[in-house]
Amino acid sequence: MRTIYDPMTYQPQMQQLDSTMFETVQEAMTAFAQTVYTETDVKAALQKQTCKIQDYAALLSPAAEPFLEQMAEKAKQEREAHFGNSVQLFTPLYISNYCENQCVYCGFNCKNAIHRSRLSAEEIEKEMQAIAKTDMREVLLLTGESRTASDVQYIGEAVQIAKKYFPTIGLEVYPMNVEDYHYLNTCGADFVTVFQETYHLDCYEKMHQAGAKRCMPYRFYAQERAVCVGLDLACCWD
Repeated sequence: MRTIYDPMTYQPQMQQLDSTMFETVQEAMTAFAQTVYTETDVKAALQKQTCKIQDYAALLSPAAEPFLEQMAEKAKQEREAHFGNSVQLFTPLYISNYCENQCVYCGFNCKNAIHRSRLSAEEIEKEMQAIAKTDMREVLLLTGESRTASDVQYIGEAVQIAKKYFPTIGLEVYPMNVEDYHYLNTCGADFVTVFQETYHLDCYEKMHQAGAKRCMPYRFYAQERAVCVGLDLACCWD
């Protein structure tokens, strides 16, 4: 029988960091009152070079709806200031689709009767060679969230294979402890991607019914644990 954990309870082997950022985010979300913001607040936020939390709150409020075009233009200006008109492409490759979570929205849900597969080292090498022939310079390795089917050593081996063909290696796998991220970094991984889906605790609990992903704070702090060992972050939040 699968154990159903409280979404705030850390499961065995999950590392806890000495941080209050999760509580800070939860408090800010709970305190967010959409209807208190006005057109004046939205206009003021759009004029600022650096927005504070209250400015972002105004831009997320119903009062901002008439200003969607101005917000889009502001976002365009910021993007161009930092990145110009460049477009970065990468190739995603699932090396395993085994999963131990029960997320109601996901096709990989462990209760779904789908074909499961895990690439061997030889198959990963073959895929890397084929992708490299397209002149892509970055690859993203993905797995379902199963430490049993795709443990850290397996992922590390895949990274080492990929590093022979690509200068930049990204990972979109299950959240890990600091020592695991350190190991993958030494194997050649450059960045990680972790999707949170929602900050809302009640919604998170309903969407993630079982498995390691049910623990909301452990997932929330995944990016901080990765940064501790020098890994970069990419597209971490929906």
